[in-house]
Parts: sequence; C-alpha cells; structure tokens
Amino acid sequence: SVILPLLTWRELERKACGTAVIDVEELEKNTEYQSGLSKDHPLIVKFWKVVKTFSQADLAALLAFVWGRKRMPVPNSGDHLKIDYLSSRGDSYLPQAHTCFFAVDLPDYSSESVLKEKLLYAIYGCAAIDNDVGNPNGTLYESDEESEAEEAAVESLGVIPGSEVKPEREESESWLV
Repeated sequence: SVILPLLTWRELERKACGTAVIDVEELEKNTEYQSGLSKDHPLIVKFWKVVKTFSQADLAALLAFVWGRKRMPVPNSGDHLKIDYLSSRGDSYLPQAHTCFFAVDLPDYSSESVLKEKLLYAIYGCAAIDNDVGNPNGTLYESDEESEAEEAAVESLGVIPGSEVKPEREESESWLV
C-alpha cells in the first residue's frame, strides 16, 4: 500500500489504535449526555472535577471500564463517551458501564468524594466484563480460589470494599499494556 510508507509507526498506531495518553479535555469535548443531563448539570460538573484528578493509570482504567479499551478513541472515529443519569439511585449504588456502547450510567451522588470513591471502586473492582461467557454453576467465580484471587487483586490496587479509597499509585507505575 502507498499509505503505509508515508506514516511512522507511531502515526499508524494512533490511527489504528487511538491515543495512549488520555486527554481529559478531549474526552470531555467528545461526550454525549442523556436523560436530561448537560455539561452544566451538577452531577456532570462533579464527574469531570473528579476525573480531572485521576492519574493516567486511573484514566486508562476508566476507559477500560466504560469501553473495554485503555486508549482514547481514534480521532474523528465518531466514538463518543455517553453518560446517562440514574436519578432514582443514590450514594449506595455503583456506576454501571455499557462497554459495547462506550457508555456509563451515573447514580445521583451527593458529593465529589462519594462519586470518586464509587467510581474508583467500580473501575478497579468490577470485573463483570470478564464474565460475559458465564460459567455453568451460575456464579461469578468457578471456585473459591478464583474468588480469593480476584479479592487479592482488588485489594492490591488499593480499593477495598467497605473502606475509603487509598491514595493513587505512584506515577512511575506503567499503565501501558
């Protein structure tokens, strides 16, 4: 093909896979709001304030949670983050992701701190996408050992059910796969 010699490997990677560095401002510009939400809605203002505090590792985990990928969408691809409003749900609920649609449903959280705690718990602790196929006994885990391994992995990330979220990991930790 004539096009391939015209691109560096980095340019080709960006066009095929999206951008590895997650630009929150760009993500915010490419977001669609549903169920009466707008960029000025109090929940959305809280959401972007919280997301802007995230490390690149947290942002990659957020994208993986809502989209199944750890990279920004390919430029001009038409892929937009969609945020929906779960107005009847409050602080005791977690956000829900729809990876096939690059979408997240947010409960009506009372504060930025609650939103941050629930969002970090969800993006690091919810492994439902890994259970799409299911298993014959109808449980999330095939065995107690698998369940314990998942709990240990979540704990190692610093997100422990029923506790405050621990401080962010060191910036030196690699977030690229």
